[in-house]
Amino acid sequence: VFTILFAACTVNAQTIEENKTDEFTGKSIVRTSWERIVSQMKGTMYCRISKINDFYYLDVKFSDGSVLAIADKAEMMFKLTSGEIITMKSIAHVIASKGAGAVGFSGSQAWGVQVSYTLPGGNRFDELEKDQVEKIRIYFTDGYKEFDIKDKFANTLQKMVSLVK
Repeated sequence: VFTILFAACTVNAQTIEENKTDEFTGKSIVRTSWERIVSQMKGTMYCRISKINDFYYLDVKFSDGSVLAIADKAEMMFKLTSGEIITMKSIAHVIASKGAGAVGFSGSQAWGVQVSYTLPGGNRFDELEKDQVEKIRIYFTDGYKEFDIKDKFANTLQKMVSLVK
């Protein structure tokens, strides 16, 4: 019984968490669930994809336990297995706060950031569905961090793209 329960808790099940038209602005909003894509000693990262009208955003929660800041228009880069690089820019300046990098209770007392990046449209967006992300680089005001992405997390990103298309 424990094995079955444990397996059920560890399966990634990306879903559409929000699919609505804002009654005040008339904007169409579609958002996936938050999913972990990095889980390493040097940091944890959760992502979701938001589609607002025809624009795509990668929403990121990152925590490594330190106080971080991300500048407006700071870059985040995905290196795909094909060697292509997809570059996104943050849409606002953010400073770490307690729990901002957490999803749920785990890590809710650690310092982290939540930031959104513009995702490229058209063929560049389609590449994220067709090709896996093998490495991520995220820029902070005092440098950057790189993470190798495991296959299961790369698959998670591909599924998120498929859900919002």
